Amino acid sequence: MSNFKNEFIKHFKKNIFVYLSIIITIMIGISAGVITIKIMSESQTSNLYSFLNNFFDIIENEEVQNTILLKDSIMNNIKTTIIIWLMGIVVIGIPITFTIILLRGFTIGFTIGFMIDNFGFKGFLLSFLTLIPPNIFIIPGLIIVSSLSTIYSINFIKNRKKSQRENMLKEAFRFSFFVFLSLIAFLFSGLIEAYITPYLIKIIL
Repeated sequence: MSNFKNEFIKHFKKNIFVYLSIIITIMIGISAGVITIKIMSESQTSNLYSFLNNFFDIIENEEVQNTILLKDSIMNNIKTTIIIWLMGIVVIGIPITFTIILLRGFTIGFTIGFMIDNFGFKGFLLSFLTLIPPNIFIIPGLIIVSSLSTIYSINFIKNRKKSQRENMLKEAFRFSFFVFLSLIAFLFSGLIEAYITPYLIKIIL
């Protein structure tokens, strides 16, 4: 356990620039999402407001399909993870990885901002109790996966000589293994979204 901790600290210190870049990117996305709400037209705001009200009516009045919600949540995050993993393996996908993280941040910021801006205190409660809990697992998971993908790509470019290809093959397996482990975080987020979030929405509404 001590060796793992030391290796993790060493790895983080060595690649701190990559981790910080990913974190800053997702923060920029969140900020852009919040700002976008202020420049939306009234018709766009009204349409989205109606859509959310219809969604809340469905949640409030119909039986929740927990299994379907769990499956959809996990599959969406797995698809994102696989794309980011592939972008690392093919090396040239670093810009796409950062774009995915930026868009995820934008979606989170826009959703939370819109809820608070249009639903007031109820929107704040909905955001705090239903959106933030699953993202406690999703955001760190995405940061880790994206950082590992970027680090692998950078190392591959640095070590592209034939004599170093065997080491990079080992790195690819290690990279893939830790990406697979990160899926545990998405499992927890899926459980929250499927079995906790719908009932919290019903209570708040």
